[in-house]
Amino acid sequence: MIKVLVLCGRPMHLSPRAAEEWLREEVGRLLTDAGILVDGAACAALLGDFRLSGMRPSVVVADDERSVVLAERRA
Repeated sequence: MIKVLVLCGRPMHLSPRAAEEWLREEVGRLLTDAGILVDGAACAALLGDFRLSGMRPSVVVADDERSVVLAERRA
């Protein structure tokens, strides 16, 4: 399973609650439209909206098959 984590700041023109509601609505629409499964255009459009809103998005993608877990060695 591939996991995607998007980190971003809050648009300053929205309250924290309004920003969360907007984000949940947009991501929910993306998932119900199967944009992630069909092509990357829907994801790219959402990230573009983040940028235009000044949210400075950073995206991390993790694939279980290629993930490496770094652990501290214990003596």
